[in-house]
Amino acid sequence: MNIKRAIGLILILISGILSWGNFIFTGAIIGASSNASIIVVLLFIIGLILLLAESRSPEGGLPGIIKTKKFERSIRGHDLRRIQSAIDKIGTKEGHEEKLRHMPGYTIRVDKNGRIMYHRDGETIVLDDYETHWHDRY
Repeated sequence: MNIKRAIGLILILISGILSWGNFIFTGAIIGASSNASIIVVLLFIIGLILLLAESRSPEGGLPGIIKTKKFERSIRGHDLRRIQSAIDKIGTKEGHEEKLRHMPGYTIRVDKNGRIMYHRDGETIVLDDYETHWHDRY
């Protein structure tokens, strides 16, 4: 659990404790004091936003992306914006990702002929190679 999610969970718990302490239980009527209810609602909303926040690196994509030397050499002379766009889609189900049958790892489509080959090492994504003319080679 990362720090944002932990803080979000703590804020939600604090808002729950504050709201429980401010409720008045008298018979069938349940009421809340209006002074603390705004603070409780704000703590709950902020906590919920932090709890649901995704952890992404500033480079875009998933946390822990490693580019190998072979990958760096293979992307020279190609459209880096398209390649970075495909890298950003890894793990988001937006790109066309496939598990390789004949080799360990995965691929994601960059364009009609180019694919990025990668594998997962725990939560880390290791970019192994960039292949063009995919159908000619495999």
